[in-house]
Amino acid sequence: MAVNIRRRTVATGNIRDQVPLDGALDGINREFTIPAGEKAIHSPSGGIRMKPHHNTRRLLDDEFVAIESGGSGTGYDTVVITAFAPSSRSRIFLDFIVQ
Repeated sequence: MAVNIRRRTVATGNIRDQVPLDGALDGINREFTIPAGEKAIHSPSGGIRMKPHHNTRRLLDDEFVAIESGGSGTGYDTVVITAFAPSSRSRIFLDFIVQ
């Protein structure tokens, strides 16, 4: 399946839109990662945040947790959905600014 990733550049860096996340869609898994080793900037207090989507709906801030799997300061690369476990019919994707 071909996936088109829209890319644009702004003063704050490179933005990735609608990037499909890696992870099992099985109604159990809640952890999804950014593909291709990219890392995201996530600073809600600074107004820069990862924006995960389930199908066409953007997840609210209290429905997910952003994680730096390599430790503090390594860049955010994982999204854990806390509100539900996506099913096999789900589409999980992310809008983010590349670190």
